[in-house]
Amino acid sequence: MKPMALITVHDPESAVIESIGFSEPDDILTDNFGVFLSLLQSGAPNSTKSMVDYLGVSHFSRVNSTSGSGFQRREDSPFVASVGSYFKIGRNFGGAGGVARSDFDLNEPYIVAPESNFFTNTPGGWLSGNQQVVINGLLASVTTSDSIGECGLYLYGTPQSASNRNKIFLMSHDIAGASFSGGQNVNVTYTWSIT
Repeated sequence: MKPMALITVHDPESAVIESIGFSEPDDILTDNFGVFLSLLQSGAPNSTKSMVDYLGVSHFSRVNSTSGSGFQRREDSPFVASVGSYFKIGRNFGGAGGVARSDFDLNEPYIVAPESNFFTNTPGGWLSGNQQVVINGLLASVTTSDSIGECGLYLYGTPQSASNRNKIFLMSHDIAGASFSGGQNVNVTYTWSIT
């Protein structure tokens, strides 16, 4: 499975693309993705696997004989109530930090909102003829002018208890460059080819 990211920056009124960036050859699926994929099937009783959230905290998904699936409803489990995905962009222009399977967040995420925010995406689409999954996200109306050098696709799990924060995990880390100015929209599209 190979991820490919495409970043486009466009004017919100005319929809004219003003900057575009394609992913680099060293884009990577993270260890979190591998653990998640392995948890999609029912595991052996009492097996333990962990994922690392974007803050660097390890969370265990314990599988037991009564759960009926790879996810047990526990407060320390990444996926206890609902699951979804986010995008995030960062500077790291030119890929100076590189990517590694052990990455749990971007190398240089933005620190000012809305550029620093996780942003939602449309439901993924399956193109069976091309054996591809396509996911699209939009960060509307950025406030500053800067360069994008990396992007990430994150999976989140919402805990059952409102007192616990969402657990957010980097699944794919990609180096792709584009630039933006205040008021523009940033669009990120991920295409995963399954061959």
